[in-house]
Amino acid sequence: MPDFKFSGSNHYTSPLPIYDKQSITNANSNDQRPPRPNIALSKDRKRRLFPLVKHPHDSGSHDSNAPVEFTTRARDEIKKTLFLKEYGSQHSTRKISNTIDNKSLYSSDSSLFSLSHSQMTDGSSILTQEKSVNIPYVSQAPLIPLVTEIALEHAVPSDFSDMYTRSTLLTNRMLPNGRPEFTVRNLIDWTLNDTRSLLIINELRPEWGNKLPKIIGSVLRGSKYRFQLLPLYCSDEFLIESLVSSDIYLEANLDHEFRLRSATYIVKTARERHELMAGGVKEIFMSLQKFEWRNIIENFLLNLAVEAQCRYDFKHNCSEYKKWKMQQQGISIHETPQKIYLSPSEKDMLWQQCQSFVYGRLNLDWKPDALNDI
Repeated sequence: MPDFKFSGSNHYTSPLPIYDKQSITNANSNDQRPPRPNIALSKDRKRRLFPLVKHPHDSGSHDSNAPVEFTTRARDEIKKTLFLKEYGSQHSTRKISNTIDNKSLYSSDSSLFSLSHSQMTDGSSILTQEKSVNIPYVSQAPLIPLVTEIALEHAVPSDFSDMYTRSTLLTNRMLPNGRPEFTVRNLIDWTLNDTRSLLIINELRPEWGNKLPKIIGSVLRGSKYRFQLLPLYCSDEFLIESLVSSDIYLEANLDHEFRLRSATYIVKTARERHELMAGGVKEIFMSLQKFEWRNIIENFLLNLAVEAQCRYDFKHNCSEYKKWKMQQQGISIHETPQKIYLSPSEKDMLWQQCQSFVYGRLNLDWKPDALNDI
């Protein structure tokens, strides 16, 4: 590590000696040896550094045995360079012993005290009276590039072992991707929306930098994919709102009231099951296990998928039923079927037929609803 260098003026002053109190001869002493100057030398010992100055506070007294010329000169130099600052009571007996080159001390542009904090932490060394003090260099760890975009194939989880109970994994046929067979349903737009449900995550990844990345490279043209954060520990209201505001079956245009009613029912049922597993303990916020959390999402997905399929089938069956009525009344089928109206009872019958057919095809033990209940 290179030495810390100062650049200053070309003004030099011959150093004056500093007299150590202990070496000065007392009036009553027989030792007449001259006092020994206490002068620090540079590393190459070819030039003298500025003599060390003892602050009057160090001795505990304002009396000094040094020559008046030196005392006055030292005081002026201290004022020029701000070498000494105000010290608290805890520093009143501490000696200031930094020896600094005359050149640097006389420079007002590059003195030690004009350097910024960042300049003082580059591993440079500063000479002191006793030894060289190395200021350590604190290296910063290399920054890990943040992931702001991620391809869809990498965004979808590859391990599903914690999303299902052990008994579910043992009693169901498993697909090649490691999920149970019932996660594939013969319903409208199922694959698209099942993928969206897998993009609901319970925690952020470290490389994302506390922000959800954008998903790129959609498999289906025009499809919308995005991450959504739904923690394992949150309020029932947050669970419900997260489900309602998700992109699951976005294109089906299911009304907000239906989505809200479905999410509310599913979360309520999940809470009852969770409290039963916990021995009746009631929690303000449920501490969901991963398989409970995934079950809530999949139930919401299935409810919306069945509803979307039934509404699609209902619209198609109403159109076909109108054509049949036109034939019964002798009206040409080339005319607009909208001229034939269906009664509420006919619509209710068609709706229940659609539900019964879809439920039966999926082996669901659900009971059909009346049309005015949807």
